[in-house]
Formats: sequence, structure tokens, C-alpha cells
Amino acid sequence: PQTYYNLYLLHNQMNNTAKANHYKSLLLSEFPSSQYAQIILDPNYMQAVNKASKEIDDYYLLTYQYFNNQQYEVCLNRIYDADSLFTNNHIQPKFDLLKAFALGKTTELKDYKEALQAVVDNHSGSQEAVKAKEIIEFIEESEVPEIVVQNNILSFDYEPNANHFFFI
Repeated sequence: PQTYYNLYLLHNQMNNTAKANHYKSLLLSEFPSSQYAQIILDPNYMQAVNKASKEIDDYYLLTYQYFNNQQYEVCLNRIYDADSLFTNNHIQPKFDLLKAFALGKTTELKDYKEALQAVVDNHSGSQEAVKAKEIIEFIEESEVPEIVVQNNILSFDYEPNANHFFFI
């Protein structure tokens, strides 16, 4: 579709209307639901796409601010709402990793690891999946036999001469 679209544009610029219309017809008949077909059919299509993309980005930034302000429940609710608000979410991996982080602050370590693993499974190859995998490996390679996390408080018995590990 991109090739047909570029040929359409090229022939339009060269005032070769017959060739431009030929590639336009090919694009619309072979790839009617492609983004390039939508651009030809609706000149305002890209503005609408950019507007929707900005809405998602703005929504994510505000959700991330709630996370940074330690308002984890609000953050999680916004993440769950995003699934129904944005059907074509181009930053879904970011939402899912943020969800894992918020769950890590509000639930047990097991739930945190499961949420991180979901990011790895559902978004393989993304930066977020790589980060989630690194965190999972770090947790699993830890020498601490048992870690209990409740409401972001690490509980342990203090032994002055023992090794202590801190997670940041």
C-alpha cells in the first residue's frame, strides 16, 4: 500500500493524472482498509489520527503522574479504563508496564512478577518487554530466600553482620 500511495503522490506532482488515478485505483481496490487508502479518501484522516494519538499520549502522561505521586489505585483505575477508551492504543506496552509497576507497589511480589511476565509475553521485542524481563531476572537471581512486600514496605529481620539487599 505504501508503494502505491507514493507512486500516486509522485504522479500527482508530475501532473500525470492518468497514472496517479491508476495507482489510486490499485490502492483502493487491493488495500481498501489501509492507512494510505484512508488518507486518499479523507484528507483530514491524518489530523484525526494525530489527534487520537495525542489524546492517548496525554492520558498516559497523566496516569504516569498519578503513579509518581504514589496514587497507585487512581493510576490502576486509569490503566483499566484506557483499555475501553482507546481501542487502537499505540502505547499499550507502556500502559502494561506501568500497570505492573503499580501492582508492584500495591500487591505481593508474586502478582508483580506475573504482571511483568504478561508484559514480556504480550509485547515481545518491545523496550518495555526487555525492561520487564530484566526486572524478573533480577528478582529471580536475588540471593534473598524470601521477600515480603506489603504496601511498598520490605519486612525483614535485622542481622547486623548479614548481607542486606535493597530494591530501587
